[in-house]
Amino acid sequence: MRKDLDFDQFQKILETERINIQQRIELETKSVQSYSDANPDLLDVAATMTAESGIIGLLNHLKEKQTQIDEAIQRLETGKFGICVHCGTDIEIERLQVKPYAKYCIKCKENKEQRIW
Repeated sequence: MRKDLDFDQFQKILETERINIQQRIELETKSVQSYSDANPDLLDVAATMTAESGIIGLLNHLKEKQTQIDEAIQRLETGKFGICVHCGTDIEIERLQVKPYAKYCIKCKENKEQRIW
């Protein structure tokens, strides 16, 4: 367990982000439902499908972020928050301040993106 982090502060940040993401998911889900509730003509169907595709992509992104936040909250609860899940070193505080649900240190994140491991 890291001693240099304010776990309560990160818990509040993550919980707030989780609530915001959940509200956004609910809003976007209603948006998709409003498209499907309409009785459009053929041109409207094409426009609706394009819009729905974008919204569905956004929903998938939001749900993935929600999962990452949930995992970060779990790491907080188990004392593993702020520790890279790949190499076990401390995740840089600056990185956690920008992305509190980060699970990799910068080096491992770069290696993962470059497919080094």
